[in-house]
Formats: sequence, C-alpha cells, structure tokens
Amino acid sequence: MKVTDDMVQVAVKKAVEAGLLPRDARHDQTRFYDGLMELILQAAFELAEEDEGEVMPPVFHSPGMAPNFMLPNSRTQARRP
Repeated sequence: MKVTDDMVQVAVKKAVEAGLLPRDARHDQTRFYDGLMELILQAAFELAEEDEGEVMPPVFHSPGMAPNFMLPNSRTQARRP
C-alpha cells in the first residue's frame, strides 16, 4: 500500500494530539516530522503485508488520555521509580 500525503497529515495530527510531537513546530521541523511519519507508516504497511491475516485490533484511548509512556525531552525527563 502506498502512503499518501493525507495519511501522513492525519498521522502527524494524531501524534501532536497525543503529545508525541510539538504543537508549535517550525516549518523545517514540520517537514522533518512529515518525512519521519511517512517512514513509520510505510514500515507499518510493509509489515502488515507480510503478516496478512494476522491483524492486531487497534488500541483506543479516550480523548485527552496520556499515553502509557513518556519520552524524555527538555521539559520532562523520564524518571525511574
């Protein structure tokens, strides 16, 4: 399956909503994130084609629910218990 621009834009939007990508990215960062998301989607589609018939159900989170993990960044560092 070919990754389309619409797929990339929706994926980036969802990543921003989930807090995985910054909401106020500069233009050069936005292009980088688009390219990164395209690579991620392409890898996922390639894996799905290899595993035809073995489909994992999607994981749904309620709106505003934070993911179960945090990536270290300049504002919040991952802490070990």
